[in-house]
Amino acid sequence: MILKSTKSMGFIPSQILYVEGDYNDDLNRFILNYFEIIADECKKINLNFIYLPKINEWISDQSSWKFLASYFYPSMRSKIKSLSIRDLHSSVAEIAPSLQDNICQYFEALGYRDEIRPGLLRLVNESETEGCTFEYFFFDSNLIKKR
Repeated sequence: MILKSTKSMGFIPSQILYVEGDYNDDLNRFILNYFEIIADECKKINLNFIYLPKINEWISDQSSWKFLASYFYPSMRSKIKSLSIRDLHSSVAEIAPSLQDNICQYFEALGYRDEIRPGLLRLVNESETEGCTFEYFFFDSNLIKKR
């Protein structure tokens, strides 16, 4: 599904974000079990798979979270260098409860008013004259069966 906005909302075209309106235990378990394979497949087509529940794992040691933060947000490298793990964990703890609200706000800004189904959201392009184009690929969570 193609969605339009006047703003990129912090997305960059090389990122693809997993989104869901309501937590789906089976689907999240599947993503966690196959995260490396999913991320590797995304890398093959020059996309960085963003799965928000992995954030705390990624920031478990100072060198890896600073590397990841610098990689995903190169314009903030100088600020990132001065942060500690405690600062980052504190920030994540403050942000986590509002992530669902933010996802809903993203979709509202894109003019999407239907149910937010589990899927992938990415910025396709950003143009000063035409605005921003997003793709939302939602999938049937019933495809992932309990094992």
